[in-house]
Amino acid sequence: MPKITKTLHCPFCGSPSKIKEFFGQSDYDYNKTYYDITCTNVDCYLQDGADWRFNTPEEAAQLWNKRNIKIERREKLKQIEKI
Repeated sequence: MPKITKTLHCPFCGSPSKIKEFFGQSDYDYNKTYYDITCTNVDCYLQDGADWRFNTPEEAAQLWNKRNIKIERREKLKQIEKI
């Protein structure tokens, strides 16, 4: 049974994200499966994916879920200031 991998929301627009499976299209990787993360918002820059080629969905999610802590803290402070 495959691992279920949860991804964080898109860092650009805040919409949910999903793991995308695709296949290589060149002579050297035509039968290889790759994974990428896409944003579900059709108006977002990342709607077509981050253009990564990971071998497993877990690898893709691990990098996608990495966030800059300083930026997150700054955004939280902005939200608190609005209250």
